[in-house]
Amino acid sequence: MVSLNLNEISIEEVSKNFFTGMQKEWFLITAGTINRYNMMTAAWGGAGILWEQPVMYIFVRPSRYTYEFLNQNELFSLNFFPEEKRKILKLCGSKSGRNINKMEIDGLSPVSIKLLDEAIYFKEADLVFICEKIFYQDLNSTQIPNSVKNEFYSSEDYHRMYVGKILKCYRRNES
Repeated sequence: MVSLNLNEISIEEVSKNFFTGMQKEWFLITAGTINRYNMMTAAWGGAGILWEQPVMYIFVRPSRYTYEFLNQNELFSLNFFPEEKRKILKLCGSKSGRNINKMEIDGLSPVSIKLLDEAIYFKEADLVFICEKIFYQDLNSTQIPNSVKNEFYSSEDYHRMYVGKILKCYRRNES
């Protein structure tokens, strides 16, 4: 049986390859409070340093329900899961929280953490980042190559980039 215990770790202890961890394995972006939150599956983002702080950055379209939660809340979480949760990630990426109550999805146990604001993460995750939103900007269509616009933006629903300062990081126990 897999342990559902997550331990807080320093970001220096993170060994995740974000090139595969984000694009191929996907992750859940979650924002809101324990009484009202939403999550979406994502594959675009990254990790780095901005203003001498460790950050995660993500891209969300305005048409996504999670976009509303990201704009209304100061904190968000990024949740990376083991392969056996892939079916849940597919569901969260294909169904809108406007049409189904994602808070009732079997196999996910939300945990609330109170820092500057409330954040939600899932105890089934292998790796969790709790982030404080420190910057956002809408992608400027005039700065996107036409080949990219043709492939990803035929409906002109351009992403907003959010940058979050990493406040906490949790990793699954190995037991």
